[in-house]
Amino acid sequence: MQQYQFTGLSATPVGGTFTGPNVNFSTFSPKKSGVGDYTIYYTYTDANAKGCDGVDSVLIKVKACATGIYSLGDNKEISVYPNPFTTEVNLKFTGLVDQENVQILVYDLTGKVVQEGKATLDSKNNTYTMNLELLTAGAYLIEVSQHENKASFNVVKN
Repeated sequence: MQQYQFTGLSATPVGGTFTGPNVNFSTFSPKKSGVGDYTIYYTYTDANAKGCDGVDSVLIKVKACATGIYSLGDNKEISVYPNPFTTEVNLKFTGLVDQENVQILVYDLTGKVVQEGKATLDSKNNTYTMNLELLTAGAYLIEVSQHENKASFNVVKN
């Protein structure tokens, strides 16, 4: 998704019409629709070829986003909250011992790194808050690395 609150729809040939629940012109609103399955239709009529119409459909599944707990290996876990978020994401680590370095990369849906973070954490100082206020609304992938262990998870910015 390019954007969570309103997801842009596109089709070829251009010039057709999208219809379906919570579709406004060429945008679909997952937030308005709520969790569930939604069929969106695209209808196109070729003005140069009389009687040449086409209809296609796509099923969009809107899933609930919840706080997740992810394994980082070596009996270490990461809790991610809140998800969806508006400005910040908290990464709470369990199983850390003395002064462990972690690297955090945030990717957009094209695979481009849009933000980086580094932290030195231990069993007492085990939460890293990442300010993602400058990101646009949408879905992102966060990858956490600690030594040779990696974990990745999806988050959504409202």
